[in-house]
Amino acid sequence: RMMGPCNDIATMLPAYDCFIMPSRFEGFPLSPFEAMAGGLPLLVSDITPLHSIIKEQALYFPLDQPAEPAALLLDIVTGKRDINKLAQDGLQYANQTVRRKKYTETLLRIYEVLAPARPAR
Repeated sequence: RMMGPCNDIATMLPAYDCFIMPSRFEGFPLSPFEAMAGGLPLLVSDITPLHSIIKEQALYFPLDQPAEPAALLLDIVTGKRDINKLAQDGLQYANQTVRRKKYTETLLRIYEVLAPARPAR
């Protein structure tokens, strides 16, 4: 079901069972982090940018083999694959990497390395 625009995604996410992102191209998408922060397990396409930012916090599927994501979804629906731990791990990962406080601390450390504090004159 396509929901259209939403002004407060955090209140909508708990109504869903998982987040599926069948992208061919991505740069640095924020939506997987929003989904993880909302406690949703991720099912995403097997592309390098998603691997580099999501790591092992998702189930990956190839876009050129439609039987694989279909089988993955069937395993989830029938209980052959439990995605609850994946959701818990994703929430923890999001809390450690992209929460405002953590993100700000990381940025400040980067700035300190790139432009160390100069002595007062």
